[in-house]
Amino acid sequence: MSSTDSVDRSGSRPAGRRSRKTSKKKAASTKGLRGFFQDRRLHLTIYFAFILLVGLTGGGSRPDILSLLLLRPLAALFLIYIVWRISADELKAVRFPLLFIGSLMVIALLQLIPLPPVIWSSLPGREGVAQLDELFGMQDVWRPLSLEPSRTWNAFFSMFVPLVAVGFVGLLWNRERRWILPPILAMGVLSMVVGYLQALGADSLYFYRVTHGHHPVGLFANKNHQAVLLNWLLLTVCYMITRIDLRDRRASLRLASGLALVFLIYPLLFVTGSRAGLLLCAPVSVVCAVMLWQAPALNRAWQGSSRRVRLAITGLGGSVLAALAMVFGYLAITERQTALTRLFESDPADELRWIYLPKIFEMMRDHWLEGIGFGAFESVFYGYENVENLSTSYLNQAHFEPLQYVIETGLAGLLLLVAALVWVVRRLLRLWRAGDGKARILSVYLCGALGVWLIAGLVDYPTRTPLGQLVFAILTGFLAVSSIDLERHRKIG
Repeated sequence: MSSTDSVDRSGSRPAGRRSRKTSKKKAASTKGLRGFFQDRRLHLTIYFAFILLVGLTGGGSRPDILSLLLLRPLAALFLIYIVWRISADELKAVRFPLLFIGSLMVIALLQLIPLPPVIWSSLPGREGVAQLDELFGMQDVWRPLSLEPSRTWNAFFSMFVPLVAVGFVGLLWNRERRWILPPILAMGVLSMVVGYLQALGADSLYFYRVTHGHHPVGLFANKNHQAVLLNWLLLTVCYMITRIDLRDRRASLRLASGLALVFLIYPLLFVTGSRAGLLLCAPVSVVCAVMLWQAPALNRAWQGSSRRVRLAITGLGGSVLAALAMVFGYLAITERQTALTRLFESDPADELRWIYLPKIFEMMRDHWLEGIGFGAFESVFYGYENVENLSTSYLNQAHFEPLQYVIETGLAGLLLLVAALVWVVRRLLRLWRAGDGKARILSVYLCGALGVWLIAGLVDYPTRTPLGQLVFAILTGFLAVSSIDLERHRKIG
């Protein structure tokens, strides 16, 4: 018997055997831990958890929302996980969206760098402060370019949410990318359900102190943002219907569920109280009709059904139209401040936007080169208000995202925005020209889905909320990886 196999009289193993056994246990433990973090199901679980976190805490745009104290640090932890796990190829797939968000963060940091008094005082909008400095003997004080540094810091940290969202899209492998949309679709359905409960009088389900009370705002604080989400949800449900696999045994169930969701979204849109959301519903419905016309499952269900089934489907459609007509009639004769009644009456908030629009253009004319600082619009706008227009109402945002974006970021932000729009158009055209039916439907969907948020930004600020940023960032990441997958498919073919 060799020394390594011997057992001492006490029955214990020699030290050498114990050390090898311990090292094996440590190796197995390390391998198990590494395997746990490399498990692809873990990536999906963390991705779902992040979406749920943003959905429950990121429905407002105000910087003083308490839930941000939870969202921002956790978003930073999610970002650390992505940086640890993502590879160079995965980064390349979502390179442009990450560069765009990263560039915005760099612009915000540059706006926080203190400038020499000579340079700072020569910039527009600094004359009053320069005079006070001279009066109190503070000519040597260095100040950052941002006129509201605390708001700029807030804008910088707000970029963590879209950065993590795009990172998760890149982190998912090809076969996992079918899970990109379902979690945010589920989050949209949750917001719809909460909206219905709010419409029925569940006042305890309003998540934010400053909100549109007595309106079904869902997970948001603003009824207009909920309306934008519902329009996007309508597009996404119709797109998911086009992806139903006819070989799936549950194809009929999924088709019925999708159509039921479509029928549930419309009535809530009408009672949300957003005029812009209701008007946006018209082009969204056209895009939905185009996608559903190409849906294989819907075409097969119609063509392969009996005359009785067709009559039932037609009757269901007629019943929905009749129900919508009843909703319109009810809203027309009641005095509730709903989207339908607002189409025919003035809104003080809307009037205030149009009154101040010349002042917003004046701000852009003064600050288009250097910008006033990310998030500084509200504070700087006070200096442009006319005395005769002062009231208890105020503009916390410009309600015109392109103008506010240029005012806050200057020429650098404008060039970045133009580059982003060119990138989006080129990617959409690449998908459309692929010639494949699925790629064309995808291009139609992404054009409509991204367009909903961009068009809404012409009269509001939906992408100033973390939840809006999350959805828009995931859509841009989805566009990026879809284009990459198309290029790989062409090379293989």
